[in-house]
Amino acid sequence: MPPIQPPEHQMDTRPLTWSEVANTVKRARSASAPGPNGVPYRLYKNTPGILKYLWKLMKVAWRKESIPKAWRRAGGILIPKEKNSSTINQFRQISLLNLEGKIFFSVVAQRLSAFLQKNNFIDTSVQKAGRSGFSGCLEHANIIWPQPGATARLDMTLAESRDPFVRGAAPTLATGKKWKPAATVAEAKAALRHRDIVGHVQHGRGGFGLGATTPTWQKATPNERWHLVVEECAAPATLKHILVGCKNSLTQGRYTWHHNQVLRCLAAALEYKRVATNAIPLNAQTTFPQLTSFIREGEKQWINPSPPVSCSLNAARDWEMRIDLSQRLTFPSEITVTNLCPDLVLWSNSCRRVFIVELTVPWEDAIDEAYERKKLRYANLAAEAEERGWDVKLRPVEPTNALVSLRKVTVAMCLQPFSSSSFCSSPRREVTDGWRRVGWGGGVS
Repeated sequence: MPPIQPPEHQMDTRPLTWSEVANTVKRARSASAPGPNGVPYRLYKNTPGILKYLWKLMKVAWRKESIPKAWRRAGGILIPKEKNSSTINQFRQISLLNLEGKIFFSVVAQRLSAFLQKNNFIDTSVQKAGRSGFSGCLEHANIIWPQPGATARLDMTLAESRDPFVRGAAPTLATGKKWKPAATVAEAKAALRHRDIVGHVQHGRGGFGLGATTPTWQKATPNERWHLVVEECAAPATLKHILVGCKNSLTQGRYTWHHNQVLRCLAAALEYKRVATNAIPLNAQTTFPQLTSFIREGEKQWINPSPPVSCSLNAARDWEMRIDLSQRLTFPSEITVTNLCPDLVLWSNSCRRVFIVELTVPWEDAIDEAYERKKLRYANLAAEAEERGWDVKLRPVEPTNALVSLRKVTVAMCLQPFSSSSFCSSPRREVTDGWRRVGWGGGVS
């Protein structure tokens, strides 16, 4: 074990503050069992005056470095493990502290945890259990609790045994979670039967016949059915749950952080293009460079009927941009007045053109749904701006997980002009360098 370096940040040894005590009581459950003195959390939650008196007592105990015996005292309670428990082995003992001591020690534990984390004395990539702010939805939950697949495997082994005596005497499996293995197995079987009705669906960009095929539920052997159900029960612990389906990540702001990181990359590319365009003289003509096309032996040259098109920003030199990052975006009043707040607005007063960009970072299966939702959300805003004489370009952006060549793709996708030959009135969906674009004209330079 490497030696521990001296701490860079010292531990907070001041007397307990009012905010620490009040926040600890606020986070506590009102239904928590009281200690030996019988005082519940509701007393301190509903009477701040009594809580302030307790806080003053805590400061006195801190200065005198003497913890009252009542705060260190615990009462033992026996909880039965089974319904008809008669022997001592069938009970589990828990200790209940008085709430005054729990509040005091909770504040001390929070300070100690902050001290260890600031000085990197705890490796959070390994130690997650018992750490505040680390939910461990997938990383350590399967270590602490049994995996659903293993429990479902045991349930099927007992319930579908060939021995009738084993099937009849199969016990009800108890888990430490709020789910029942029998119900999970039944849902997995129903999902597999529904999959037979839907049939084999090809995922991704592969054609028919690609990818490994799995046996259907109706034609599978008993051993194959056993494996299919086990795999289906273990399905919820997926990458989709971590990226877009975790409630803890949503409440902790991780999805907002992910969205803002992508928006910063998008805004940086557009800002670079905006500054460069405003610095060009108005009479200068800029076009995208013609790419060199290579032809294989025996093939004919493919001629693009549409000529190279210029960037949409070349029509003006007074482009302005606002981003919804550090502070809430206020939509430009010269365009229209609205309470909506898109992620990015790029406009020019001279040519009366505005780009409205709304970013969404959905799961790959929900990209089309996110596009339609964002497009309908800002449809009325675009119509109001067009009535006032503005040329509105609405750009819902849905990047996938593979953000490749971000600056190049962003500028080409968001700023390529629309023409009668390049714009399709119906949604046209393509995938280019990890980005999904819907109904956007022009090519990627």
